[in-house]
Amino acid sequence: MSLNFHSKFEEFKENMQDYLAITASGTSLIYNHKLDHIELYSFIYNIELTSSDVARILNIQVDTSSEFGEEEIAEERDEAEAETEDFFTLLKERKDLFEEDYPFILEEEYHSIKLKSSLTNKQKTYLVLLCSSNLNRFKEFQKDLTNDFEKVSYYSFQNKFGEIGIVKEFGNNENYDENKTKEKIIAIANDLNVKPREDRIERHISEYSTKDRGLDLAVWSPFKDKIPNMFILLVQCASGANWKTKLAENKKICTFLDINKTLLNFGFAVPFEFSNFKDEFEFLDDIESSDSIIFDRSRILESIKEENIVDSFNIINKILESDFSYE
Repeated sequence: MSLNFHSKFEEFKENMQDYLAITASGTSLIYNHKLDHIELYSFIYNIELTSSDVARILNIQVDTSSEFGEEEIAEERDEAEAETEDFFTLLKERKDLFEEDYPFILEEEYHSIKLKSSLTNKQKTYLVLLCSSNLNRFKEFQKDLTNDFEKVSYYSFQNKFGEIGIVKEFGNNENYDENKTKEKIIAIANDLNVKPREDRIERHISEYSTKDRGLDLAVWSPFKDKIPNMFILLVQCASGANWKTKLAENKKICTFLDINKTLLNFGFAVPFEFSNFKDEFEFLDDIESSDSIIFDRSRILESIKEENIVDSFNIINKILESDFSYE
């Protein structure tokens, strides 16, 4: 590991408690952000969190001030206990969703959560996705986690679609030798057997631009005839709390490609878990309006192999080696 990594980690250690103090209402994720919040505590401090710890962290409190009578206080206490119990029910549903890839142990009898003592690479990938979902708590490693989320997404898509087609990275970890945006768009147009709209490229893209124009991964299944009528999936990867603003960005690239006769599919990859455990996604309206196939944490991890590793494992390992004091 480089000196740069060590200096960033030392800075992270200094700021870590402030990061974890960011409340569970920091984004609009209803169920899953709170689950993430508790998992982060358990992971970073590497301790067993009981139901009372969870209630304190999530600010599930009982007001015992003198202005309330005993009956009202008892009702509040029952409500708080029910809320905490509901939370552990959701944790169990998440554990059941991820099965062996879930890196935490739940003690259902007396409600507690703790990190497994030995982790597989897929379980470490889960933790990388957990950190990538909470970039505001890993400011020193935001770029590292963002890049590696794209790499994890690439592995997942390659494993899922590689046997029926071609998967290439277009974003930060690109497979294209071309550096400039103009050159990359022309290169991918050639791959997809479509014509680049050179007039629009010249008019709207700077000679020096290196932006991805909303495209991070491209998947396609070509035929020998090279007719541009084939399965194509254009994917945008988005980590961090502002993912909603990127929902439609995977269509930006279409401005510069002559794809009118081509059947396109759009994908949106996020490190969050979107399942609400009722056979639906959270933010269903936003997702449906995007016309995208969603690849969230569980869908991405489903296709990850044990040999798919990323540099951000160093962050996970370093946190596990550290002795953070839980207060």
